[in-house]
Amino acid sequence: MIRLISLLETDFHRDLASPAWLGQLAAHIETSLRSIPGFETCNGTGRVSTGYNEARYMGPNSIVRYRFTVDVVVFRATPGADVDRYQYQVRFHPDTNTFRTEREVADNGETRNLRRREAEQLQHALDGFVERLRKEFEGREAIHVGQGALRVRVSGIRAWGKRVVAEAEEVPTKGLQNSFIHRACGGNPGPLRWKIETALYVSSPEDTWPSVRSGEVLLFDPAIVQGLTALAATWDDNLPALARYCEIGRFLMKHEVTTEIDISLLERMQASGPESQAMKAIVEKVLADTRYRKNVEYGEPRPGHPEGTVKAHIADVVTNLDAIRHRLRSDDDYWRLLFLVHVHDTFKADSAGNVPILDPRSHASLARSFAAEYTDDADLLNMIQFHDENYALWKQFRQHGTYDAQRFHSLLETIKDWDLFLIFTIVDGATEGKDREKLAWFIAEVRKHRQIEVDETWVP
Repeated sequence: MIRLISLLETDFHRDLASPAWLGQLAAHIETSLRSIPGFETCNGTGRVSTGYNEARYMGPNSIVRYRFTVDVVVFRATPGADVDRYQYQVRFHPDTNTFRTEREVADNGETRNLRRREAEQLQHALDGFVERLRKEFEGREAIHVGQGALRVRVSGIRAWGKRVVAEAEEVPTKGLQNSFIHRACGGNPGPLRWKIETALYVSSPEDTWPSVRSGEVLLFDPAIVQGLTALAATWDDNLPALARYCEIGRFLMKHEVTTEIDISLLERMQASGPESQAMKAIVEKVLADTRYRKNVEYGEPRPGHPEGTVKAHIADVVTNLDAIRHRLRSDDDYWRLLFLVHVHDTFKADSAGNVPILDPRSHASLARSFAAEYTDDADLLNMIQFHDENYALWKQFRQHGTYDAQRFHSLLETIKDWDLFLIFTIVDGATEGKDREKLAWFIAEVRKHRQIEVDETWVP
């Protein structure tokens, strides 16, 4: 028999957690225990708690007030033996007076042995994978293809948790410098250094790093490395980065290398209209601005931004943008989005913490002021000002089951080009450490009020 005590604190929860309710929950847990191998008995004690122990979560439309966590100590059949443990996350449905399991974690002798065996097997496989990668790639040069192409040397291949990482260091090469990659890194002239990753069971063609990042390819074939190096040496120093990128794409196609470079798109970009050229020039001025170059170095790894610096976040967002570039309405949209990407978070270093979005000291307001020095496009400036508004509304909905409708409708009226704003929201919000669930939710909320082309399939 399981005996439960309540650690619930709000009046609503104390009224709910009657002895009969706790008994019903205990019976539900006992049924679950009987279905899990390794538990010798269904006898024990447990505590019922919640992460929402405040009255503000108890509103009539709340979706979290019926979520609970139960931690149970389960006794073994032999007196004096060690105990087992069981954690149970459950939702109560008052309309049917029933409980539904959301997550359970069993910790008994059988599950511990199973986890140990699985960990040993995984470590053995990972050690073998690392050894194979070292034999194939350690110390070798490669062509890194992403938002451009660089010649790099790979070293330090090692296990890192359940993944494998290595260091990629640029080998300065005539013709491959001042690329889109350098520009995405705040105009850093190089040599660039960064980590590359892979994971078990990721396959790749011969002489190719098994990358886990979309759009990233490292080619170790000596014919590719030497051939592209020789080709780049023939390029005029004034050849635009876009033209170099086109040449790289044609070279790789000739050598039957599959990448995500879209030659036809690049050629259309080269022939883009005056608006694209104007915004492209603005982006290049932003990248050269000393305030931008200083501020993108700001930042440490933190929740929501494990990449750390603003520069690293921008690089991730540019990668997301490039992955969906072929779906944009025009090349004009690409450069407007790139402007948003490079400006939106660049003044976090100068901002005051925990102030409202419209406060002149917020990073959004400072970024808008900076952007206004380069463009008078009111819609773009508003997108910068309110780029975090979707997250604020999502937090309200996740915590309370509802959100400030007036605040949302004000945003609906303020932003004019909703497809562009949603695309920016997607590429900014689909980086590592961020909750992508909010993107589908926000798109669905906007669709209720505006006719839009962007949908959930845009989320990378």
